Amino acid sequence: MNTVTVARARRLFSAGGSPNTVSFIVGGFDAAARARLRLTAELAARRLPAGVGAHVRDASDAAFHAWIGDLVRATRPPSAPSLENAQAWVELAGHTDDRAEHGALEAVWQAVRLLVRDAGAEVAVWDGLALEWRSAVQVLALPPGDLRLAVAWRCETIDGFNDQKGASFVCIHTLGLAKFGRPDLVACGSERNRDVLRQLVSHLAQDLVDGAVLRPGDVIEKGGLRAEVLTYEPGENAPQLDVPFYAAPLVVVPDDQ
Repeated sequence: MNTVTVARARRLFSAGGSPNTVSFIVGGFDAAARARLRLTAELAARRLPAGVGAHVRDASDAAFHAWIGDLVRATRPPSAPSLENAQAWVELAGHTDDRAEHGALEAVWQAVRLLVRDAGAEVAVWDGLALEWRSAVQVLALPPGDLRLAVAWRCETIDGFNDQKGASFVCIHTLGLAKFGRPDLVACGSERNRDVLRQLVSHLAQDLVDGAVLRPGDVIEKGGLRAEVLTYEPGENAPQLDVPFYAAPLVVVPDDQ
């Protein structure tokens, strides 16, 4: 997982990105916190930028509670018993304009901190783009202006592929770049080049976090490697990956991979 302390400014910002997607879910409220939840959610909502809302999901929202219950059971959240028995959650979700700074995401994260601080130690936060849980301790351990958890994204390696000649290869992909209005990345290559490939994808992804824009047809050079950027075509330029990308990713094809 890549959690990087970044400046508020996106130093590589270029116009042409998509709206930035926001998705954080806060849950695990005890009885006392549940009683004042709507007031706390209203206070949190006042901190949110245009395009993002705070939605209290109580027991009346059966579809949401069924979905979140499945999520809790399928993952390894902190405070799992409290989450399984939670009667209410707050979902902070929406889209913000693509900007040259992380101000909107910072404002959303301040709302997350407010909810966590009011809810107590058993609360946890689901990052719906990076697909990871954060405990109350993790959230509150960092100072208010520290964006490391807010801008977290992932770079993962998937093994076990074989080409038509029987040679093994790996796929590297990101998750969470929709937070920054950018598509996730996929790159495939031989086992022997996995470290180089991962470094390439990680560095390109950080450029996107910082505001750079990639488009199909671009030819780039990074870390001494030259690569072409393509539209993701499963079965053609990459395997069909069982990865819950928010939107179709881009495929990065390095020379000699």
